[in-house]
Amino acid sequence: MEQQKIAVYTDESNQLCLFEDAKKCILFDNILHWQTVQEYYVPSYQKHSMRDIRSAIAQLITRLNDCRIIAGRSMGGLPYQMFNSAGYSIFEISEISSVIFDQILSDIAESATAQKLASKAPVGPEKAEIPGVYKLDLLRLQQEHPHLSSKQALTHFLSDTSFTQLHLYCDHLPPWIARAGFRIEMQQRSEGGICAVLFSESDHGQ
Repeated sequence: MEQQKIAVYTDESNQLCLFEDAKKCILFDNILHWQTVQEYYVPSYQKHSMRDIRSAIAQLITRLNDCRIIAGRSMGGLPYQMFNSAGYSIFEISEISSVIFDQILSDIAESATAQKLASKAPVGPEKAEIPGVYKLDLLRLQQEHPHLSSKQALTHFLSDTSFTQLHLYCDHLPPWIARAGFRIEMQQRSEGGICAVLFSESDHGQ
């Protein structure tokens, strides 16, 4: 299993609690198996101002270093906002055990895989909001699917799909598209690059 660290906030007796009642933050590491590697003080809500608590949580995040997972009974408000902004995965757990820790890592891995798949650029044109209009970001396609050429991504679509307009986002229009016989309008994009609008034969007169 890949090395990972999990911070767990507890009371003085190492029992899970609300973050506002926590006295310490125990750092666990699974270099060989899950074990405690460090303990850190957690500021008391009853004895400090919100400004002091904000500063103390910021210091705690710094001390946790490369740990990006924190777990406990429940966390909300300012602590949740600060840990979330720092890139932490925040979990509510019912016990401190290697089984729970392994499940946390499994959940994070599954979530990362799902996000990666969801963020992948489509390998062909997608329908736009307007019926008959399609779009494809060739720049993103080339970044995320470098093995795929624009011709491979578009040939099947152009020969088999009925459309009125195809919007291609790119830095330059591929020469083979320019020679394909479509009426094309070029538009500059504010974020850089161009939008090449291809009109189908049925849309030539519009």
